[in-house]
Amino acid sequence: MHVQGIIKGKYIELSHQTGIPDGMTIVMDIRLLKPTFQEQQKLVDKLCGAWTNDQSINTIFKEIDEQRHRSLPRHITFELSS
Repeated sequence: MHVQGIIKGKYIELSHQTGIPDGMTIVMDIRLLKPTFQEQQKLVDKLCGAWTNDQSINTIFKEIDEQRHRSLPRHITFELSS
């Protein structure tokens, strides 16, 4: 029997009835399904908006910008090693 389900904590909610009585012991072979393109897109949309209302983001990006524009001296050698 193949039945899809969704993990909710330590429980699995099955997509449809199996006819197996409550309380029966079963053994499961769990395989993850590859998310559909639409499911992947929803996750990307959710992650891209994760900082929408985060007030600390301005401070973080200001610090990154300041670090980018610092002119740090560096030693450059034009001698070739033999």
